[in-house]
Amino acid sequence: MLSKTTTLLGLAALATAAPTDYPHPPFTTSNAFRLVVNVTDISKYPSSSIHGSEIYAYPIPSNAARPGLAQRGAGNIFYQWHDPTSGIRFPEFGGQLLTEGLRGPDTVMGLRQAIHEVGDHRILMELDTTRAVDDRLADLSMQVTPSAYFPHVAAGELSGVRFSFAVCEQKVYVPKQGELGFLGLEFFYTWSSSEPIPEGCVPARLIPECVKGGLHEVPAGSVAERYHKEAKEVRCYEDVSAIEWEKYNFVY
Repeated sequence: MLSKTTTLLGLAALATAAPTDYPHPPFTTSNAFRLVVNVTDISKYPSSSIHGSEIYAYPIPSNAARPGLAQRGAGNIFYQWHDPTSGIRFPEFGGQLLTEGLRGPDTVMGLRQAIHEVGDHRILMELDTTRAVDDRLADLSMQVTPSAYFPHVAAGELSGVRFSFAVCEQKVYVPKQGELGFLGLEFFYTWSSSEPIPEGCVPARLIPECVKGGLHEVPAGSVAERYHKEAKEVRCYEDVSAIEWEKYNFVY
């Protein structure tokens, strides 16, 4: 197994070698984007409504939310904040994916792994508001790739472990309503398992789609003000639905 240092050095080298010679759809940049769900093998799920949907924060009975699915144009607007303490040695990494929370600009939420696991290789995702963002509310290095041919959300780039996203049927208990089901985003370890995605889940990527005009202004003194000002320009597509994915061989 590669050492952590070796893994980090390799990732840093990849980040500095921006690809230009491989067929890929054109992209631009923005400091605001939506996360569009891209099913990795649409031929296996031809009738799936998951493909092309967007990530939306669904409240649960706590100070967190679960990332579920919304129709096109209705997902949360995300941005990327770079933790200055994590990028001293490898400045390309250390991003956090943030969005405004349940109370608007006075709540900042970060996409992170939930504490509890739901299977051998399977971890729930949350958008958490219970801690300060710069106290690792969001998972570091869950960010839009700084290089690679296809901009997408990479998870755990600094961990030395491979992860994959999938959309799975989930259940959550809501007071006075009981147990409700919905389609939620999950995380999977894929380092040692050849078929880590269980039945009932659809493997997917998260593709950033630019928001025209970038981030909107937030009130001075709001919790979100600092993070909005420091939001990074990331690579994203103008219209993910217009991309003819069958023309390309998605590579990292």
